[in-house]
Amino acid sequence: FTKDLQAYVGTSFESISFTNRAAAEVDIYGGIRPTFGALALDFGVWGYLYPGGTCTDLAGFPAGGTPGICAGQSNIQSVLNGAVMKKDVSFYEAYAKATYTFNDYFALGGNVFYSPNFLNSGAEGTYASVTAKYTAPSGLLPWGVGSYVSGEFGRQWLGTSDSFYSITGGPGIKYADYNTWNVGIGFTKS
Repeated sequence: FTKDLQAYVGTSFESISFTNRAAAEVDIYGGIRPTFGALALDFGVWGYLYPGGTCTDLAGFPAGGTPGICAGQSNIQSVLNGAVMKKDVSFYEAYAKATYTFNDYFALGGNVFYSPNFLNSGAEGTYASVTAKYTAPSGLLPWGVGSYVSGEFGRQWLGTSDSFYSITGGPGIKYADYNTWNVGIGFTKS
């Protein structure tokens, strides 16, 4: 809309190898990016679609049992019949990101992603992280090559799955929360 307010939509396709033999991951996303001086924000929604899945047993064969039991619905009989993953694990998440650029060399940011039903498991999922990026001054490396170092530290909180993944018929599995981090070094050519 302007240099300080942008909107975006997009899609991407990835090959995957899930137990339910879904054909692919199809991502559909959209959002808005307002900028206030050195502060850049990004708010959006991302849909993860997994078409063509089947309900399978541990060996990867169609799960037995009553027809329709293993059709992506929460049902204890699906697990008892050997199903290890729902037919449809599609889900969406909303996100908010902020980056503050202090100068040409240093930026600091934060991200929050939330899904009320991560991988259609019934479990809520929240991921939050802090990011930092240092861009080296131009001319530091020869031949017009630029460089940067970036890093992220995050925490993933996951809830409890629905009864599809429960053997007792009650609440499902309490997924473990965990920390994650990465560091990257990049080069650019002007």
